Amino acid sequence: MDVADVRDLEWKKFSEPGIFNSVRNIAKFRLVVKLGYTGRWQENKDEARKISQKLYYHLLRTLHACGFHQPEDLEVLHGEGKFRISYADPEYGFIITVTETGWVEVERDGSSLERFHEWYVSLMPAMQNVLNTIRSCIREELGESAGLRRADSDELESIAMQQAHYEFQIIGYRFRRANSRESSVNSELMKRAFVLLPDAHGRLAPSGDQDPKAFGRISYMVNRWVGPEEAKRRENYQVSAPSNNEWSSLWFTFTYIGDSFVSPEGVRSPFSEKDFVSPKGAVVPYVDFFRDRAIRGFVATLTDGYEFVTTPDILP
Repeated sequence: MDVADVRDLEWKKFSEPGIFNSVRNIAKFRLVVKLGYTGRWQENKDEARKISQKLYYHLLRTLHACGFHQPEDLEVLHGEGKFRISYADPEYGFIITVTETGWVEVERDGSSLERFHEWYVSLMPAMQNVLNTIRSCIREELGESAGLRRADSDELESIAMQQAHYEFQIIGYRFRRANSRESSVNSELMKRAFVLLPDAHGRLAPSGDQDPKAFGRISYMVNRWVGPEEAKRRENYQVSAPSNNEWSSLWFTFTYIGDSFVSPEGVRSPFSEKDFVSPKGAVVPYVDFFRDRAIRGFVATLTDGYEFVTTPDILP
C-alpha cells in the first residue's frame, strides 16, 4: 500500500474481506520506548511532578488537535518511580506511563479494529512530538542529576531513543471448521505450527497422535529480521494456546521492534530511530507488519479452513 503518512490511511483502504471478517477486534496495543538517560527522581519528587505537568498540558493540546474533545478525562497519577497520564475517554482512551529509568509506554485497551484504526491514525502522528516533549522535560528538570551535561561544555546532552517497539494483541476463540457446528480445540490449529510435541516421556512425538487435553499451554514464537542493514527491524510472531475455557482460544501477540542489530559477522549496528515514531514511520508497523504479515499472513495461514471470532477484552 502506497501511503507515505498514516494520517492518509482510510479504514476502507486498510480493511478488506477475508480474514477481516473474523478479526474484527484488537485486544491490546502498546508502544514502548527506552530513552537513554540514568536519572532518578526518588529523592526529589518535585522533578517528576514538573515533568508530568508539562506533559499533561502538551497532551491537552494534542487531544484537541486529534479531535479527542474530552479534556476532563485526562488525569495524572503518581506512583513510586513513575507517573502515569490517563485519558479515560471510552472510545479513544489510552495511558502514557513514564518511569524514572527512561521507559515510556503508550497503552490502549481493546476495542473494535475499526475504532482502533481511528485512534491510531489520529494519535500516532503526534507521538513523535509527545516523546520529544518528554525528552526536553527530562533534560530541563533533571539536568546534571541525570548525567546529561556534556563533559566538554555546559550544554545539555541529547537523549537518544535506545530501543522501541509496537505491540499488537489479538484474542481469537470459538474455533470450528467451516460448515461444521462442532467446536475445535486450540491445539488442533497449533499442530500446523508444531509437527512434533513432547509426549508423556518428554520425547518429541508427532503432534497429531497426542491428546490435546494433556497440554496446559502450547506456545509458538519466532523472530525475523527485516529491512536494510542500516535500519534493521525485528518482527516477533507469537501465539499461545492455553487450556482455560476448554482449550477454546488462541492468543496472538505481534511485535515490531527497533533495536541494535548484530550481523552474522558479529558487528553491532545501533538502533536507528529515524522515522520509527513519526507520521511516516507509523505506517510500516501497522500496515506492512500488523495487517499484511501478521493478520493476512500469519493468522490467516494458521486458521485457514476455520471460522472464529475475536474479542476486545477478556474471554466471555
